[in-house]
Amino acid sequence: EASVRLPRQLAFVLGGGELGIPRLGETVSALTVGERAEVVIPAGTELSLPAGELHGEGFFGTPTQDSDVRVDVELRPCLVHTLRPGRDDRPERGSIVVARLGRPRLLSGEPMAMPELVRFEVGAGELIAGLEAAVLEMRLGELAQ
Repeated sequence: EASVRLPRQLAFVLGGGELGIPRLGETVSALTVGERAEVVIPAGTELSLPAGELHGEGFFGTPTQDSDVRVDVELRPCLVHTLRPGRDDRPERGSIVVARLGRPRLLSGEPMAMPELVRFEVGAGELIAGLEAAVLEMRLGELAQ
C-alpha cells in the first residue's frame, strides 16, 4: 500500500486550475476565515499537486486504490505586512469600510482587475473572505500589503 504525505499548508489561487485535488477549491470557496471542513477524495482518484514554495516536490498519481482519502481543510486569513501604521481602533463586524486597493496582483504577479475603492459592510459576505479578514486586522489610515 502506497503512503502519500501531502503538505500541511497550501497556497493557491481559487479557480486557477493549479491543483488537481477534486472538490478542494469548491470547499475552500464556501468557507469563511477560520472555518474548517473535510474533503473526501474517493479511492482511485488521480491527484496532482505541482511543486512549489509551500508544496515541496509536489505529487502526481493515485495515493490509494483501496480507500478514500480524507483531508481536513481550514481557511486562514491573509498575512498583512504593515507599511505605514494607522490610528484609532480596528473596524468591527457591521462597520462600513471603504478600502483603497493599490495595484492588486495575482500570486503570479499579473495585474488583477479590481476597483480602486471598495465599500463594504464587514461581516456581510460582500468581499473576498481573506481580504475582509486582512481589513479587520488594520487600523484607520493604515497602509498594508
